[in-house]
Amino acid sequence: MPALPDPETVGETPFFADNFERLLGLHRLTAERAAELIEVSPTTVSYWRNGKQLPSGPTLRRLLSFFGLEYSSLIFTPMGLLLQRELANPNYYLRVEAKIRGEELPARPIAPAWRPELSE
Repeated sequence: MPALPDPETVGETPFFADNFERLLGLHRLTAERAAELIEVSPTTVSYWRNGKQLPSGPTLRRLLSFFGLEYSSLIFTPMGLLLQRELANPNYYLRVEAKIRGEELPARPIAPAWRPELSE
């Protein structure tokens, strides 16, 4: 895993706040529910959503694990590209939804992976 960001370098992470906000919307998560699931305060979630602060250390690891994303994807990749790559796989969505519901995750994929080149 790359070095963790310094919370003072928010301006150097152009996509984090937007990506985080959109992930919450994708999964219909309120700030309060997201805070509960990631084990932070609702105020912290608000700071992340508004680009005032970045998660760091163990909190960042929990956030990445919860959403099943790599550091570089969440921080440096525009949402449009995430939707075409990582988030295009239905397993991604279903796994996060299972975590939200508190269900155990299956050892194998939930649904066949969708591949755009096969759908033409």
